[in-house]
Amino acid sequence: MNQPFRDPTLPLAQRIADLRDRLSLEEKLGLLHQYHAPVGRLGLGAFRTGTEALHGLAWLGPATVFPQAVGLASSWDPELVRRVGEATGDEVLAFHHKDPAGAGRNVWAPVVNPLRDPRWGRNEEGYSEDPWLTGVMATAYASGLRGSDPTVLKTAPTLKHFLGYNNETDRCVTSSNLPPRVLHEYELPAYRPALEHGAAVAVMPSYNLVNGRPAHLSPLINEVLRGWASDDVLVVSDAYAPANLAGLQAYHDDLPEAYAHAIRAGLDSFTQDDDRTEATLGHIRRALERGLLTEADVDVAVGHALSIRFRLGEFDPGTPYDHITEEVVNCPEHQTLAREAARRSIVLLSNDGILPLASVGRIAVIGQLGDTLMEDWYSGTLPYAVTARAGLAERCETVFCEAVDRVTLAVEGGSVVAGPDGGPLTVDASGAASAAGLFDLFDWGGGSYALRAVATGRYLSVDDGGVLINDQPGPNGWEVRQTFRTETRPRGALALRHISTGCYVTLDGGVFRLADDADAATWLTMEQVVDGAAAAAALAATADVAVVVVGDHPLVNGRETEDRLSLALPAAQQAVVRAVRAANPRTVMVISSGHPVTWDGEDPPAVLWSSHGGQEYGHALAEVLFGDADPEGRLTQTWYRSACDLPDLLDYDIIASDATYQYYRGTPLHPFGHGLSYTTFGYAGLTVSVADGLVTASATITNTGPRAGVEVVQIYTHQRRSRVKQPLRRLRGFAKVRLAPGESETVTWSMDVRDLAFWDVTRNRPVVEDAPPQDHDWPLRPGHPPVRPLPRRRRAHPAPCRARGPDLRRRPRRVRRGGLRGRGQGLRRRRTVHRRGRVDPVPLGRPGGRGRGLRGPRDRRGRRSDHPAAGRPPLRPGRRRPDRVRGRPLRPRRGPRGACGGRRSPRSLCGVRERGNHPGVPRLRGDPVRGRAVTIAEVARHAGVAVSTVSYVLSGKRAISADTRRRVLDSVRVLGYHPNAGARALASKRANVIALVLPLRAGMHVPVLMQFATSVVTAARQYDHDVLLLTADEGADGLHRAAASALVDGLVLMDVELDDSRVPLLRELAEPSVLIGFPADTAGLTCVDLDFGRAGALCVEHLAERGHREIALLGAPAVVYGRGTGFARRTREGFTRAVAEHGLTGVALPCEDTFDQVSAALGELLETRPGLSGLVVHNEAAVNHVLGALRQYGRRVPGEVAVVAICPDDIAERSSPALTSVLIPAEEVARQAVRLLMDKLAGRAVPDGTLLEPRLTARGST
Repeated sequence: MNQPFRDPTLPLAQRIADLRDRLSLEEKLGLLHQYHAPVGRLGLGAFRTGTEALHGLAWLGPATVFPQAVGLASSWDPELVRRVGEATGDEVLAFHHKDPAGAGRNVWAPVVNPLRDPRWGRNEEGYSEDPWLTGVMATAYASGLRGSDPTVLKTAPTLKHFLGYNNETDRCVTSSNLPPRVLHEYELPAYRPALEHGAAVAVMPSYNLVNGRPAHLSPLINEVLRGWASDDVLVVSDAYAPANLAGLQAYHDDLPEAYAHAIRAGLDSFTQDDDRTEATLGHIRRALERGLLTEADVDVAVGHALSIRFRLGEFDPGTPYDHITEEVVNCPEHQTLAREAARRSIVLLSNDGILPLASVGRIAVIGQLGDTLMEDWYSGTLPYAVTARAGLAERCETVFCEAVDRVTLAVEGGSVVAGPDGGPLTVDASGAASAAGLFDLFDWGGGSYALRAVATGRYLSVDDGGVLINDQPGPNGWEVRQTFRTETRPRGALALRHISTGCYVTLDGGVFRLADDADAATWLTMEQVVDGAAAAAALAATADVAVVVVGDHPLVNGRETEDRLSLALPAAQQAVVRAVRAANPRTVMVISSGHPVTWDGEDPPAVLWSSHGGQEYGHALAEVLFGDADPEGRLTQTWYRSACDLPDLLDYDIIASDATYQYYRGTPLHPFGHGLSYTTFGYAGLTVSVADGLVTASATITNTGPRAGVEVVQIYTHQRRSRVKQPLRRLRGFAKVRLAPGESETVTWSMDVRDLAFWDVTRNRPVVEDAPPQDHDWPLRPGHPPVRPLPRRRRAHPAPCRARGPDLRRRPRRVRRGGLRGRGQGLRRRRTVHRRGRVDPVPLGRPGGRGRGLRGPRDRRGRRSDHPAAGRPPLRPGRRRPDRVRGRPLRPRRGPRGACGGRRSPRSLCGVRERGNHPGVPRLRGDPVRGRAVTIAEVARHAGVAVSTVSYVLSGKRAISADTRRRVLDSVRVLGYHPNAGARALASKRANVIALVLPLRAGMHVPVLMQFATSVVTAARQYDHDVLLLTADEGADGLHRAAASALVDGLVLMDVELDDSRVPLLRELAEPSVLIGFPADTAGLTCVDLDFGRAGALCVEHLAERGHREIALLGAPAVVYGRGTGFARRTREGFTRAVAEHGLTGVALPCEDTFDQVSAALGELLETRPGLSGLVVHNEAAVNHVLGALRQYGRRVPGEVAVVAICPDDIAERSSPALTSVLIPAEEVARQAVRLLMDKLAGRAVPDGTLLEPRLTARGST
């Protein structure tokens, strides 16, 4: 048969055209799915896209497992990463030769999403927060995967996930809004190098939307991505993403329309419905029948698909890779490479000299990660595992303690016991102690726990019938069924809640199973049998050195489909580190995690980090700890001090939000590029020149220490003057040098001047700005990238090009007095309201006074209208004006630091003293001198008694006659006397002030928040307490500062998140606290709130009773759900549960605040759900917008659509028509919160949790 497409001497385009022209339309359609249909008459076999090989071949059986991608990048060694890709490609091909149908050659790797936010659940899959470094590492790995032959591919690497994908929270329905500069300077540069160099030949779009358009429909696919590549680029969808276009995203009316638009936008392969192709191809056929798609459109997509198959050599007589067999899988060479990769990726974060280890006879290896290796979702199956314990045991005597608590669980009828052979959990009523009743408790952070039965060594899990069993090796699988949360119950009891299902553990017929109803949860008591931290400390005391291995579980508290809310190491693991260090000062903390972490307290003597390091991790760790190798790793992400230093997870505008190392102005825990060596290095001869369009820099690096070592020389640029906001620093290049003691090497680096361009939004293209003559100076300095705040004044900044050296990270930086930029840590605050809208703690006035915490609107410079300087023209640069009140400068006394970081006088918080006639303090009735507070002496004169008598009457410390007491109290009432707060505080050792922590975050409705704030003030005054309002979103740091200032007696907290970063601190503070809201773990806390879960259900019940069968919840803005705010999540859960219970059809959607956003969302909802007849609105700011939008769409309320709101009564009653509503009882919640706090201050017992029963009032809208 004459088949030119099988002739390898012909041009590729001719071969593709020949084969395509031979195919019928139906045969062409068969190539548009992940599973290509064979065409027997032409000899085309089956073909499948998508083999996972992110850091080794995954999902197909034992294969070499290398460190996670973020760990590979931490080696800062592209050649090493290329070799890992090459080894992985060999193993993919070996499996393919063995099973062509099971192991396809289109590899879905590497991941090139810049690691913008370390809270992203898939952080370990990427390389770096820097797009340029990401591109370098992705090109290296993809080059190894594709093979060395210039024309024939070993495998076909796929870049994923395009575009703007850094959140798992609602990932299919959230839009990553990318301004033009962020798109062109940060996101797109990560994808370009691998495509431009031909290393990657395919791209996978992401689940999310970008600027309101689904990524699978992005015009950038054809307009930009394909323009970078010299050959065809295959575009494959992410799994089950195409159906979202007409489903979750509702961007198109139906799937034929959606699929037609996707193909025309550049999608070539539909990963939908696994290997069941009928439905997908049927939708494409209907698109052709309806004229939405032409055969020419299909031909384009088929051409891209065939191009990859041709380049893989499928139609050639043979390929350069036919000799690869399964013998390469986990071969000795690959094992050695895995060990090298793990060793070179280890980062030494801190070291006081304890490392490298010397003269060590006995090591205590401690921690729940000390004798295990973790597999993430995209890991291969470990062929063997060298743990930290095993690796160190080969070097010296080693003892081990897992350091987890061992506990028993009991119910009223007996002890909980694990079934033999992994069977169901039951109750033993005999009272006899046995191993079957013992469980090891693993803390994986974020309130996530796993329980392992001691008797079987297996973990508690839930089978398909909802029964608790103990047959699993640990948390595993796509749907992790082995993790639980604990919820407190009265009298020290607790309930277990299954995280995956949200159901509760209940005892039913002698067997533990899951139940939906929280009230059905069985109350358990947990008793500690072995204190893991104490056991670890006892063992550590017997060793020369203690190595504590801590970190995360890749499948728990952060993974695909789940973002993490905190960066903190699990509390139990931190407790182990503290206990071990106290027992043995020679303690090394080894962190194994897929993301940056934080911890409380001082660093141990040495701290190392690596990602989960693969099968050879233990050997690699031992080599670094004992000094066989210098720690070569450097961080590819900023390690922030707290998640509070990060902007909102869904805020992709890194320029406006000062995000990533390029714009972050704070001082991180460890900066981007950080990593220590066992030796020291010196830099000399730093020069730079600009010629022929090239910037060339060079420096000589010398090993000045006594050991051989490795230095990563990093080159950064900073544009000193610009008409736009420029990065504080940007990585431009690096070099890795290995030097013996005293050895030197000169590093030279060049860059095209055009690469200094930024994206000019006025011209829609990259632009390199001209600079004044003096700015063509390019001085270089050795040092880490600057991490401290930069001054506002334009002065000679540090070098526009900088090579990293060992010492300058701690170099002090000069800051203009009175200046404040961004986060600007350590600067004095000169105003209450700052440039970025941050409001420092200020006292909230008593009822009737205006209150300094409630200010007027800002003027055009961001100042409140009642700010003394509002409306004045700006000063010349370099000048400052002191804040003034009534023309008089208010200079703060040099007292102790206030809660806001500025100096405070004895009677103020922010450097501004409160005076008797200050407009924020109400005047006193009957005051003999207007505007001045009444004194105790004036009360005494008015009553005709001594001052001491007034004091005794008010304090009750001495018996006073009834007549005298009456006269004194009458005078107090007539004069309006209030005892001096400072005097009372000195006498009672209390401030008589409570703090209301009310972060003003995005998505919160301020008028309702102020109802809560006013109600707290009113309730507090009944107990003779004032209120300090804290509105800055500072997390645990702000709480700690307020508590440490001795300004408050207790705290009331609002806007509580399920995994609230403030909760651990609240448990430790001496000051009592009450939360308005419930976190996921309420142990040791006092909480009060409306039962929002019941409120959501009550709304559904009301609509169901009136015959509505299809309803929707318009909830809080997406950002509120993204933070994990408790009330929003619980309302949604209650709504969803009630919909299912009543057999209704329902959908729960986030709802933004503006009319245009509400109208657009409601329009799509009504269009996609024509049978919708009931709405529940849980967004106070959107309530009236919803009614207006319904009128706009011609829908009558309640005739065609009934509306129920969860909101304050005043909002419901003012609406037209008046809304049926569930009341948000701000006054009652506040009153209860203050009462609970006062009871705690008085030492009285209080309940752990108080849920107020919701009340629904029927009005005209239903």
